[in-house]
This record gives sequence, C-alpha cells and structure tokens, in this order.
Amino acid sequence: MTSRKAALEAWGARSDLFASGIAEQVTDPVLTRAALAQPGRVIRTPRGTSAEHLAAAGKVKIAPSARGKRPPARNLKEATPPPDHKPKASRAKLSKIEEGIAKIDDIFARRLSDIDARIDALRKEREQVREERDRARSRLEDRRDREEKAYRAAMTRWEG
Repeated sequence: MTSRKAALEAWGARSDLFASGIAEQVTDPVLTRAALAQPGRVIRTPRGTSAEHLAAAGKVKIAPSARGKRPPARNLKEATPPPDHKPKASRAKLSKIEEGIAKIDDIFARRLSDIDARIDALRKEREQVREERDRARSRLEDRRDREEKAYRAAMTRWEG
C-alpha cells in the first residue's frame, strides 16, 4: 500500500485528495520525521495559524453549478444543519483505561513480588536441606571410615 493510499484511508477520504490538490505529499525531512517514526498513525501538524487556514479556505473555488445548491437530504439528520461548534473531546474513557492499566500493573506487581519472596524462601530452605544432608553424610562417612579401619585391622589379625 502506498503512503498516499494509507493517508487517504486514515483520513477517511472518499476521493483522491492528492489528485484534487487538497492534499500534498510532504518531503521536508523535518515535517516527515514524526510520521516516519510512527508509520500507520495519522500525525496532525498544523501548517499555519487559524487565520491562515481560514484565509486559504476562502480561496477554494466553487463550481458555478454548485453555488447556492444544497445536496438533497436523505434523512432527517442530514437535513438538520450541523451545530456551529463541536463538543470538546472527552478524555474520560482514555483516563479510565489508563487507570485500569495502572491497577493491573499494581495487582501483578504484588503477585510477582509474592512469588519472588516464595522463591527466595525456597532457595534458603534448599540451602538448609543441602547443609543438613552434608552434615549427616559427613557423620556417616566418618563412621564408615572408622568401621573400615576396624575391619581391616580385624582382617589383618585374622590372616595373621
């Protein structure tokens, strides 16, 4: 998929905005840095002040056949003109999700910490068992050595 096609899809455009001159491909490395760092994301970068945008909007040519005409309304919603201002975007859902992520992080951090503590306790217990085994084995090896020495002495006396 070309970057132009991807841009048009991301913008939800129904026509080729590049071909009509409404959109243009940006080649300036300073302006493309953010887009190249996050491929597939729409990067909104104003290229002028609000006044400059409004002034440029006034320069759009309207075909004489389209002046004063309104497209036919398909339903009641389309017949109603849009409000002059859009409601401010709400961050509530995003904030709630971010709180959920933080809560999950806390829950799993505690669980992992508990597991780490149990692992440490098991390591200490394993070391204690090994030390106990080594002491018991050492006692038995000493006893075996004494018994082996006594056995050899008895064999020497018997053979002898």
